[in-house]
Amino acid sequence: MSDDWRAAVDGAGDLAALKAVAGERAASGLSVREAERLARRLEALAPAPDLRVLYLGNHTLDLFARCVTGVALSRGVVVEGQVGPYDQHMQAVLDPAQGLADFDPHVVFLTLDLQRLLPVLPAGLAALSLKDRQGLVEEALGQVAAWVEAAKAATGATLLIGNFWRPRRPHLGLADAKLGMGEAELYATLNARLFRDWSSDPQVFVVDVDQALATTGRRAVHNARMAHLGKLAWAEAALPELAELLARHFASLVLPPKKCLVLDLDNTLWGGVLGEEGPDGIRIARGDPVGEAFRAFQQAIKAVQRRGFLLAACSKNNPEDVAEAFRLRSDMPLQWSDFAASRVNWEPKHDNLAAIATDLNIGTDSLVFIDDNPAECELVRQLMPEVRTVHLPRDPAEYAHLLLDLPELERMALTDEDLRKTEQYHEEAKREASRVEVGDMQAYLESLGTALTCWPATRAELTRVHQLFAKTNQFNVTTKRYKPAELERFMLSPDWHLEVVAARDRFGDLGIVGLFLLERRAQSVAVDSVILSCRAMGRGVETAMGNRIKAVAADWRPDGQLEAVFRPTRKNKPSADFFTAQGFAEAPLGDTSAPDDRHFRLAIGEAKPLPVTGITIDNGEREDEPQAG
Repeated sequence: MSDDWRAAVDGAGDLAALKAVAGERAASGLSVREAERLARRLEALAPAPDLRVLYLGNHTLDLFARCVTGVALSRGVVVEGQVGPYDQHMQAVLDPAQGLADFDPHVVFLTLDLQRLLPVLPAGLAALSLKDRQGLVEEALGQVAAWVEAAKAATGATLLIGNFWRPRRPHLGLADAKLGMGEAELYATLNARLFRDWSSDPQVFVVDVDQALATTGRRAVHNARMAHLGKLAWAEAALPELAELLARHFASLVLPPKKCLVLDLDNTLWGGVLGEEGPDGIRIARGDPVGEAFRAFQQAIKAVQRRGFLLAACSKNNPEDVAEAFRLRSDMPLQWSDFAASRVNWEPKHDNLAAIATDLNIGTDSLVFIDDNPAECELVRQLMPEVRTVHLPRDPAEYAHLLLDLPELERMALTDEDLRKTEQYHEEAKREASRVEVGDMQAYLESLGTALTCWPATRAELTRVHQLFAKTNQFNVTTKRYKPAELERFMLSPDWHLEVVAARDRFGDLGIVGLFLLERRAQSVAVDSVILSCRAMGRGVETAMGNRIKAVAADWRPDGQLEAVFRPTRKNKPSADFFTAQGFAEAPLGDTSAPDDRHFRLAIGEAKPLPVTGITIDNGEREDEPQAG
């Protein structure tokens, strides 16, 4: 830790300054002492946290929690951490007096040392029968499941469960492999079951602690002296990697997500300059060590695409040469069809990045830009600081690792819509070409043959519903960000109605594109949220959703009022006129309203469905004529 950096931390007078100082260390990683110093300065500034995190476990976690706070800050997330009493993880969720209710965490992280959870392990498994050894798996999983059940009853927080990390060596040494449910098999079975058992629960995520500790090196993970003195399961050397792992989870929970990976071509996707080497001369082939490094990078890019990220190309090149290269080099892992947008020309790259964002209807702050040219990267950083710009190192063998290490390219869960993202953008390009060809907007909407399916959201849709709440900014009337547990409670409550809207047309399946959330009150129905994906805007879907809101409200309170709020943000102007268009009248602000809020009311008995061009809903009935849908 340099004196200058230490002074910069101590002298940071506000959160923005401290974030800037912390961010300087993000790429190279923070040491434990650096993370602690950031955590202490953050505590002194006492800003409102992005996340309140409760740490529970059967080993000492105080130093780790402070380290997480510092590392998370370097990733742009303000964490307020609280460590529960040692080995009181079950009591903490069963007894509100333990502080859970007062602290009201957004996240609870549970980590259990298996050798403390199952004291028989250090004594040796060999003394137990095979049946008893197998029973240890169910015993440990049963304790985790009981904790999860109690935690879910006590809090709506996101639950992060650390998996079980293997010791440096099994107690039976090499013979453990022949025991039958020896230590190695026990840990592998437990961790595989943990991932499988909680994969479909939107409130629970398993954190791969074992992998993070293996990355550090098992020899460095355990300090036997400190384990006996202070019940420290993890040595100080292990904490930065573990803290980085948790910080990635936290960033995925609260930071605006990146959506598109923009890539240079020459000496980025392949070795060499296409205009000089030609398609046959660029290095991407098997058998060439440099070419294989670029192949590995392209394979890593494909993996990122499968996480639900769009790909775009931004290259100073002749477009005909690039088209020819992708046509002739079909042996490349990436093909031109993998790119949802491109700008191949000789214009400045910052202008091309802006054009790519416009083509994809996303903000430039949703872009991650990767290039091998330091001058290009620096210019983009200066002119477009909102873009995450990554300058590649000199050795292409490092490219794939660098890409997969980027925290901005993480997703905590994937939906069907994520897996079809690139295909959906190609379908959208076909729609746009059809719109231009048809010319008349009404005729174009008729030609699409849009079919909507609406239904009350269930647990099966919870991941996508949470994603829409977390990611949608443009057509989002209040921009409320609900946690999965809160959304699940809405689904189960008779006083709330959460409905999702899926769309398809002659060009393809758009998936779940929208939702609305209504609250039944004593004399009224309140519109809590209306959200529509940008790819479905401007084609009548929002009007059909408004008709559905009126229909549900009429079933609930036919003589009551529909009440709604529009809360303006920097990005949600496309939804500003939604309620006015639906016939709502602007009403006086309530006592608890924010200054910029706009309130609306509509008598449910007077609510009329609006005509929608060329859309069918649910049973295939046309909605060309006004009807409730």
